[in-house]
Amino acid sequence: MPWLQFGEVGWWFYSRLMNEAVGYASWTAPISIGTVAAHGLASGQTAIVAAVQGTTAANGTWPITVTDSTHFTETGSTGNAAYVAGGGVSGGGMAYYDAYTAAAALTALGRALASFWTQDDDPSINSHADANFLRTQVYNHMHAIALAVKAAYAGAKIEWLLPLDTNNPTVYWNAGYPYPQGGRMNNYVNIPSQYMAPNGDIDRVKLEALSWGGSYLNLDLAKAAMAYGYATLTYAKTAVAYLIPWFTGACASTAQYLAAMNAGIPLICFWAVDHLTLLSWPLPPLPANRRAAWLF
Repeated sequence: MPWLQFGEVGWWFYSRLMNEAVGYASWTAPISIGTVAAHGLASGQTAIVAAVQGTTAANGTWPITVTDSTHFTETGSTGNAAYVAGGGVSGGGMAYYDAYTAAAALTALGRALASFWTQDDDPSINSHADANFLRTQVYNHMHAIALAVKAAYAGAKIEWLLPLDTNNPTVYWNAGYPYPQGGRMNNYVNIPSQYMAPNGDIDRVKLEALSWGGSYLNLDLAKAAMAYGYATLTYAKTAVAYLIPWFTGACASTAQYLAAMNAGIPLICFWAVDHLTLLSWPLPPLPANRRAAWLF
C-alpha cells in the first residue's frame, strides 16, 4: 500500500536572533546581560538566555528591559554569583508574521496576532486564542492533504514525522552543546490537538530527535522522545516508529537502537544512508538480539 510522510510539518522552530554571544552578566537584581554585538531587541519582549557560567540564575526565558544596544535586564531576576564566561541570547520574534498568516489571523481573531518572541514564549496568553490559531493552521494544512491523498489512492497510509527535540516541551541545552532547543510555544503550536490521538488522517507517528543523539548526546531525552507517541500522545505502540540519528560520527546510535528495541518500538529507522555509502562509514555494531531496521 502507498505511504506518504508528513515530514517535520510545522512552524519554524527558532527566533530571529539565535545564540548572540553574551560577554557580561551582573551579580545584581535584576540581572543585566551584555551581548558582544548589538542585540536588536526591545523592551517588553522575551529572550532566552542559555549557558551563562557563574551567574547561572541568568539562564532561562525572561521578559526584558533594554538599557542600550548591547545590554538588557531580565525582569524578576536576581544574580547568584559573579559572571565567569559563556552564554547566548535568543529572541527577537518568531516566523508567524508573513502576509498570509497576518491576514488569516485578522479574520479568525478580529485583531492582529499577538507578538511571540521566542520558541519558549507562553502559549496561554489571551486564553490560548493566538496559539490555537497557529496550531489550527498546521492542522488544516495536514488535514487537507490527508483527505486529498486518501480520496485519490485507495488504502493509502500517512506517517507523521514529529521532531521531538525542536518541539520538546521545555527548553534544553547543556555544557557540551550550549544552544537552546525546544520550548513551550513550539510544543503547543506544532502538535495539533486533533493529532494527539489516532484519527482518520494519521496512521503512524514517527518520532525523531536527531539533536538529542547527534549533538546534545542525551540518551534520556532520546528515550523520552521515542516513547512520546504512546506515553504522551495516545497512539498504540504498533503505530509508533523512531528515527535514530547517525550522521556526526559521534551519535550513540547503538545505545538508541537498543533502547528503542527494548521499549518495543516496532519500526526503528536510521538516518541517513548517504553517510554509510558516500562517506564509507562502517555500520554501527548492533546487539545480538537485534531486529531488522530500516536505513534512510
